[in-house]
Amino acid sequence: RNCACEHFYYIPAQGSWILRCRCKHKHTDHDPTPGPHKCKRKSCKTCKGFHSPWVCNCGCPWSDHTQSTVLKKKKTIFDL
Repeated sequence: RNCACEHFYYIPAQGSWILRCRCKHKHTDHDPTPGPHKCKRKSCKTCKGFHSPWVCNCGCPWSDHTQSTVLKKKKTIFDL
């Protein structure tokens, strides 16, 4: 429980393809904690937060999509 992330932020990937920010760095180079997801590379001075020019198969840009977190209660044999 020492993780600073409130929840996992899903980034799509296919094979060796990975999403890149406008700063040209990979999504894995950005801070995953809640907020603007700024680039963690010390050499990157221009990134104000993760933003990708990637367009989904639906024709909408990455920034038009949302992600929601759904928590489900686990059932045990005592809940039956």
